[in-house]
Amino acid sequence: MNKLVERLGNLPLALVQAGTYMRETKTGCSKYLDLYQKSWTDLVAETPRLRDYENGSIQTTWMISYNRIRHSNPTAGKLLQLWAYLGRQDVWYELFLPGSARCPECEWLQELAQSEIGFKSVIRSLLAYSLIEAQQHTESYSIHPVVHDWCAETISDGNGDLKTIALTIVGEAVPDHTEAAYWVSQQRLLPHVDRCIRQIGDSDLHSRLGDVQACSIFHNLGVLYDDQGKHPEAEKMYQWALDGEDKALSPNDPSLIITINNLGNLYSSQGKYTEAEKMYQWALDGLEKWDPNHPSTLNTVNNLGILYKDQGKYSEAEKMLQRALDETKKAWGPDYLSTLKTVNNLGTLYYKQGNFTVAEKAYQQALDGYTKAWGPNHPSILETVNNLGFLYYKQSKLTKAKKMLQRALDGFTKAFGPDHPSTLQSIHDLQLLSATRSEQIEEIHPRAHDRNDDESETNQTSTIITLDRQG
Repeated sequence: MNKLVERLGNLPLALVQAGTYMRETKTGCSKYLDLYQKSWTDLVAETPRLRDYENGSIQTTWMISYNRIRHSNPTAGKLLQLWAYLGRQDVWYELFLPGSARCPECEWLQELAQSEIGFKSVIRSLLAYSLIEAQQHTESYSIHPVVHDWCAETISDGNGDLKTIALTIVGEAVPDHTEAAYWVSQQRLLPHVDRCIRQIGDSDLHSRLGDVQACSIFHNLGVLYDDQGKHPEAEKMYQWALDGEDKALSPNDPSLIITINNLGNLYSSQGKYTEAEKMYQWALDGLEKWDPNHPSTLNTVNNLGILYKDQGKYSEAEKMLQRALDETKKAWGPDYLSTLKTVNNLGTLYYKQGNFTVAEKAYQQALDGYTKAWGPNHPSILETVNNLGFLYYKQSKLTKAKKMLQRALDGFTKAFGPDHPSTLQSIHDLQLLSATRSEQIEEIHPRAHDRNDDESETNQTSTIITLDRQG
């Protein structure tokens, strides 16, 4: 019963309708919930009319309200239809801005995004009929779960154009890593992305938008899923992007190469080293033909260095990381973010080789540079904070070690939540630190960086921000 009440959002009339159906058909709560989720429209059609309710059912009332809205404010009617393909909660004005630029032919979307005052006027029409609710603490709007189901099954069912618009909106809204608190925006966007992906296939979007735009959207969604620790979903998005780019773009096109590199990042983070090396080498071959000293090329060199380090190939790792560091420092200077991340990664290599003094110097240099560029609480800093914690343990500086590892855990929890892989790994690290057996401590390993936010310094496209690895 509790699951059914929760699914119906405690909506009194929906609960009355459910009770009427279950009573007259001798159906239990679990079975009714199963029928509701499998075939909402058929179930509602078979539900007896409510004798004491003027319109017979709440669905009839919603349809009357919708018809009135779409005649008095067509844009409001379109927004309600579109909402079926977005998450039901936390819809806000800025969500629509990047995607509207990609859909200039969609007049109602242009009107919706033209100004915040206009957006609120559209929203007011939906609020007037109690079809949505305002969330004051986030300045956003939500729709009741049963109304959301009704929209998806009736006024929006099978509308391919709306599905495409919805996915374009969320795909273009993925924030750059250069944006303040980008990880918070990602978490806010995630439910909308999940809803869209469940309702549209890659081939549908490719045919509607064309391969190049569709691939850009899929790549952005891959970045979001990857950052949020949803690796199977990220791989699916990157593969959809790669399939289209391979057909539509030349072999050396930067967009294709960047997707290849990001798949390498993903495979490496999953311990699929053979697949990762194949992707990195494929990317590097193309990038070196394009520009051997471009930041994207050097990021891939860096990635290969980290991969070799993870495989215990320390000589090859140092060669690649030193190349990346020398060329990046030469081109962009010692405080460039790619330079600092390569410094961190060399620190992890020195740590693995037992050269703790040089490793500490590298970590501290990276940490000082990150703090200057991003401030003390940016997630990009936390890997280096974590690494210093490991190093202090090996140097028997236990108080400083615990302080650093706790800072990393607190930062990951705040930025990504308690279930993100980085948060869980930090919990594990602190537990190992508390262990008394030295062989358990040996399981702790420093982390290398796998994201390079070089857009802030090179003004590259948003795809370049994911070019190097974190471990």
